[in-house]
Amino acid sequence: METRKEGITVEFFGPFREYGKNYQLDLEEPVTFEELISRLETRLGPSFGERARRRNTTYILNSRIVEAEKLGSTSVEPGDRVAFALLIGGG
Repeated sequence: METRKEGITVEFFGPFREYGKNYQLDLEEPVTFEELISRLETRLGPSFGERARRRNTTYILNSRIVEAEKLGSTSVEPGDRVAFALLIGGG
């Protein structure tokens, strides 16, 4: 039986757009957000990792914002869509 490789689609918005509009990452098992960032950092460079770990980064998983305090307990799975954006405050 052959294992089918799946991946995730990573989308970039705002200042993350310098890394492209989107990126397809091979993923065969669930990973944490930190593991995801580390894998992307390996491919996109250390500047991505620095920017992705900033406090004002917004993480979106399957069209839902993931709160910073839930990042450690949230898994990204094959077939998911993840987006990185900059949180914009208003007043």
